[in-house]
Amino acid sequence: MGCATLATLGAFASPAGAAATAPTAATAPAATIGPRALGAVATVVTPAAGGYSPLIPARVLDTRNGTGGKTGPVAGNQSFDLVVAGAGGVPATGAGAVALNVTVTSPTCSAWLTVFPAGQALPGSSNLNYLATKTVANLVVVGVGVDGKVSFNVPAACVGSVEVVADVEGWYA
Repeated sequence: MGCATLATLGAFASPAGAAATAPTAATAPAATIGPRALGAVATVVTPAAGGYSPLIPARVLDTRNGTGGKTGPVAGNQSFDLVVAGAGGVPATGAGAVALNVTVTSPTCSAWLTVFPAGQALPGSSNLNYLATKTVANLVVVGVGVDGKVSFNVPAACVGSVEVVADVEGWYA
């Protein structure tokens, strides 16, 4: 079923002359009505090498409250690591990369944020560029590095600090 069909399910459409009935887990596969509908349980399938496995988004980092192990604003010229292997539905082993929705919020400086595989050199490109006081989000696909971690870097150009939030959206084998 495509997206158009999913919208029709909300109205419980049925063929002419038939009584309209709500789809149930018994009458419609979970993929038809979504993994959150009617208490359906999503089946975890390991994709082929390089394949993508989407996840129900899960918060794996929030420096505002310590989710993910980093608490408090991140000052300029600082890097920190986040364990993504085994977090938010990412398998403990076998993930080569993750898709993260990364947000910078409450910045007191204008600069950029770089997300990269832990254990590798800081690349010369950024993932999010932000202005002081402006919240910015971006989807980031990043390789999983040493010990199942990814690294975040706020450059020295940030004379101030930022809060960083990340939701895992999926992973690549």
